[in-house]
Amino acid sequence: MGRLSAVLFAVFCLLGEGCGGSHAVLPALPPNPIGNPPYFLFSPADQKVKVGESATFSCQATAVGATSYQWYRNHAPIQGANDTQYTLSPARVEDDGATFQVSAANPYGVGWSLPATLHVRIWLADLAISGIQASLPDGPALLPGSSLPLVIAATPATGPSLLTEGRGGGLVGWDNYLLQATGAAVDATGLVSLGEDPRASDGLVPHIHATVVGRMDLVADLDVPVRYDGAFLGDDSGSPGAPGSDGYDGSSGFSGSSGSCDPDFPEAGGNGTDGGSGSPGGDGGLGDPGPDLKVWVALRPGTHPLLQVKAEAQGQTKYFLVDPQGGSLLLKADGGPGGLGGRGGRGGAGGSGGFGCPNGTDGLSGSDGPSGSDGPGGPGGEVTAWVDPAAVPYLATLHFSNKGGAPNGHDGPPPLIQVQAVGPLW
Repeated sequence: MGRLSAVLFAVFCLLGEGCGGSHAVLPALPPNPIGNPPYFLFSPADQKVKVGESATFSCQATAVGATSYQWYRNHAPIQGANDTQYTLSPARVEDDGATFQVSAANPYGVGWSLPATLHVRIWLADLAISGIQASLPDGPALLPGSSLPLVIAATPATGPSLLTEGRGGGLVGWDNYLLQATGAAVDATGLVSLGEDPRASDGLVPHIHATVVGRMDLVADLDVPVRYDGAFLGDDSGSPGAPGSDGYDGSSGFSGSSGSCDPDFPEAGGNGTDGGSGSPGGDGGLGDPGPDLKVWVALRPGTHPLLQVKAEAQGQTKYFLVDPQGGSLLLKADGGPGGLGGRGGRGGAGGSGGFGCPNGTDGLSGSDGPSGSDGPGGPGGEVTAWVDPAAVPYLATLHFSNKGGAPNGHDGPPPLIQVQAVGPLW
């Protein structure tokens, strides 16, 4: 029997066509050994609960084959936590800040969720509280246009004070308190803020009134003095120029045609064509000019004199109240910066040479387009200030800027200061 005949004979035997014995059966194909470990469609989310409530963490993983789960608390496995959900009940103060994470495993590997954090908060209405106190630890006074975090401390019958979350670093959520403010604003996180316009708070002492939800007998009141010795800024500078458009990328070259390496009929591969050049980026636009700025300065006399300032530019009026003892005011009418030049387009890749004997040569890549130039900056505006004679000794408190925008914007003329009577501005 020749070699080919022997091979055919063996194939026929395997197919059960008869070889003088029992029919042979082909072995079953082994299972596909290629698979992916689980991955999470969503991970457990952070939870925020009150003491005594339940906290439930959920997840969902996808994978081929049977999947098993294991939950972890602070990287340690939780016994019996082997489902897509884990519930901690009841939550205790000691559980605050604990992290929970879950793994999912199948025959091909293990996937991990992102960790979730448990935040446990105290509910004051359920506790014996004798009083509450409010304070501004970063204060105690507010500047116009600024904000400060409020902290409230509750005094229990026993143990240390219970502080609010956030700046207080405590476990008492702000939903324990009802907050009211006069002369200022206070949000649901205890942030106390004052408007920029000093006319709204001038002569007032803003006040915060806090009560405990469900315990209206627990009250804290806090006065928030206003100060004017900060560094104030009035910026009416021109806007930046428009950015230049980006260039278009060059097209890629075409591959060369295939040849042949048949010894009897060799044929060279075709050459790839060159890639196209990128187009240039557009130039940036001219920065807007600084506006003409008009300023009036009056002095509020007294044992602690203050400067009243009114500034007008672009149809808008701003007011400032500045304490010369430590305060300052910078008024800007600078030109806007020029717009950035657009990026030049990338050159296209050259086409690859075709296969053959010999192979075709690759095409050359196209050149990148040049980037656009930055637009010139706008010129600075003109500044004119009318200053009451009584305020002249305090002019060092005021600063003006009317520089040209970058690049190469022309500065405005020196500010013109005119001393003349200026009455109260409000």
